[in-house]
Amino acid sequence: MNLHPSLLPKYRGAAPIQHAIWNNDQETGISIIDLDPNRFDAGAILAQQKVAIPDPNNVRFPELANFLADQGSAVLLDVICNFKQAAENAKIQDEKKVTRARKINKEDGIIFWDEVSATEVWNRWRAIGHQVPMRTVFGVKRVELHLSGLRAPETPIKVLPPGRFELVLEPESQLRVSRE
Repeated sequence: MNLHPSLLPKYRGAAPIQHAIWNNDQETGISIIDLDPNRFDAGAILAQQKVAIPDPNNVRFPELANFLADQGSAVLLDVICNFKQAAENAKIQDEKKVTRARKINKEDGIIFWDEVSATEVWNRWRAIGHQVPMRTVFGVKRVELHLSGLRAPETPIKVLPPGRFELVLEPESQLRVSRE
């Protein structure tokens, strides 16, 4: 058996939690699957549980990973205790609905301001900022962005086109830029 932190067949792969945050999903889930001997994350679904993402505009990977681990442990225990019934009711994954959650790489941390919106930068940082440094080019220098204490605003903000951003800092927030 495998506990996978997504509602398979959505987000098959190495980084389902990161992709759920990056895509600003409002819900995700837990899938307990039988192992397929030939393909990753493709086994029959023994159990699933939908989960609303807590504070979906602000949650970061570490918090969501811990939350899903807690939720998943209860689902896994239930499958273990009722394995015969879970196996009899297992559902084959619909191959037409498969989406991939590819592995995160260091290039995912590069921000091209003229190609992405501020919302996408925010979601990307929440999803992968713990894993890869967020970097950009400022003038002719490559810089690394260090964000801490930031939260999405409580009130709606104006949507700016790619290439522009507006940063509103709360008193406890910090933005530090360092040269690479």
